[in-house]
Amino acid sequence: SAEELHSIVGGNLAQCNWEVSGVSTDSRNIKKNDLFIAIKAKRDGNDFLLSAINNGAKAAIISRLPAGLPANFPYILVKDGMKALNDIALYSRKRYKGKLIAITGSVGKTSTKDILEKMLSVFGLTHSSPKSYNNNLGVSLTLVNIPKKTEYVICEIGMNRKGEIEPLSTLVAPDVAIITNISAAHLASFENLEEIANEKASI
Repeated sequence: SAEELHSIVGGNLAQCNWEVSGVSTDSRNIKKNDLFIAIKAKRDGNDFLLSAINNGAKAAIISRLPAGLPANFPYILVKDGMKALNDIALYSRKRYKGKLIAITGSVGKTSTKDILEKMLSVFGLTHSSPKSYNNNLGVSLTLVNIPKKTEYVICEIGMNRKGEIEPLSTLVAPDVAIITNISAAHLASFENLEEIANEKASI
């Protein structure tokens, strides 16, 4: 709900009494009743708010008001959209009471995730990272979109450099951790396989 989100991210709430059923940061992939969160990266997500609205966004979290915003469109104005997404992800993880499995490794993460999803869905509602969503943005989106009554969540955790696995693992707080294997896939950022293994083990 609007009030619940406002209590998590702070900022200025415009319009009350609205609810959303999903979260997206990509205006092209908005579903009806989704919350659009504008992230500033290579491009400024605030510039795509009107596109998100046209594609069915129910509300938005933005860091500035774009020109042409409909007067009655509900939003929360914050300083940093990415921080807001991470705050919602942390809240969603704490609220979730099922089992969460995190997967990392040099190769085979997505395949292992897909196999586990097929297996676990036999025993209960299972939610997993879409595609290869394994960085800070992707992991947060996986967590914020956990459906109600989900029994199993599978998160893929990747890295490109030192120090990336531990903060993502802290956010995910897995009940079960899987390391597929250790190989030379990341030697450009590490001196040897032992360093890669130590980074992966921080899960």
